[in-house]
Amino acid sequence: MLFLYNKLRRSLPAHKSHHTRLRRAGGLSDKKNFLKNYFIPALNGEFLEMTIPEKPSSRFQKYRLTEKGIELKKELKKSEQK
Repeated sequence: MLFLYNKLRRSLPAHKSHHTRLRRAGGLSDKKNFLKNYFIPALNGEFLEMTIPEKPSSRFQKYRLTEKGIELKKELKKSEQK
């Protein structure tokens, strides 16, 4: 999650975003690599959550930071300022 945060530090949304936007914002072009190494671990680690959990394959599916993700973002910003 730390590497993902470093890649996306300026673009991690406080609002909901599609995974493609997160991938592009992090400068990652390979979708399969992004999903396997960053996105799915962030979901499994409960740093991100689906906006429509009952329809995971919906074309309208977006993702947002969980409370755990927001806390991690705050902690990492604090450590950057030191």
